[in-house]
Amino acid sequence: MKRITTVFAIISIFAIAGCGGRQKQAEKDSSAGTKTQERIVRSPGRGIVQEKRKFPVTVNYDLTIEQAVAAGTYFSVDPDLTSKQFPRTRRGVESVDIALVCFADEVGSDAAARELEGFSFRSANVRELLAFGATYPKFQEENSIMALEGSPDGRKGLRLYGSPGERNVTLYWGDTTFPDECFSAVSSARSRLRKTAPP
Repeated sequence: MKRITTVFAIISIFAIAGCGGRQKQAEKDSSAGTKTQERIVRSPGRGIVQEKRKFPVTVNYDLTIEQAVAAGTYFSVDPDLTSKQFPRTRRGVESVDIALVCFADEVGSDAAARELEGFSFRSANVRELLAFGATYPKFQEENSIMALEGSPDGRKGLRLYGSPGERNVTLYWGDTTFPDECFSAVSSARSRLRKTAPP
């Protein structure tokens, strides 16, 4: 029995390391989301996934990308982050809980999307992640967070990152691996977002 307990403790430590040290520091800030019950699960082919926090966010899907970026007052923004690349596909204002999911080992964007789906999550989209950055600016200064949403020119999604006093937004190409990133996700079981064609 003692041996089994020791093995589980080692696995738990490994999972926490996989989420990145910056997130651990952010957990000390009570304003950085709502602490959820720590959940450690095995993901086939990917070892350990640890979900540590959920963040209530109000998302205005009526905003253009340019308006959503302006609301976040970011320090630097990828010039290709435009409404042309990411047109509106949903309308209205919705409240969503964004969870941060970290993988214990490096994982590409395509594989991450499959893994999230296996845990009844979908990736947060670009507008949801921009709303997250606007709502939790201090958390972004200490963490790197991804949203998976493809664009017509082949980009795979959006990345928020920063440093003290500075917050940045960039797009990325290809099936890049991320050794110290968290993926933003929304529970697909609870996601009831109204979809309409853009005007």
